[in-house]
Amino acid sequence: MSASKQNKDHRPNQYDTPSEVALDEANEMSFPGSDPVATSNITRIEKAPEMDKASNDHQNRNKVRQNTPD
Repeated sequence: MSASKQNKDHRPNQYDTPSEVALDEANEMSFPGSDPVATSNITRIEKAPEMDKASNDHQNRNKVRQNTPD
């Protein structure tokens, strides 16, 4: 039997955790992708960083000054 045939017939055994089964399925669905499946958790920022005003933003500084009444 070929290697690909063995992989198709593979069923999760009783010791596979649900996350291992999900990872195996995701890997199969992504083939022949160039990037592997991300296995880390999503990271979140608790509080958004302080943002500068648009008038201080170097890309929009001149546009904001032109439109702001003196």
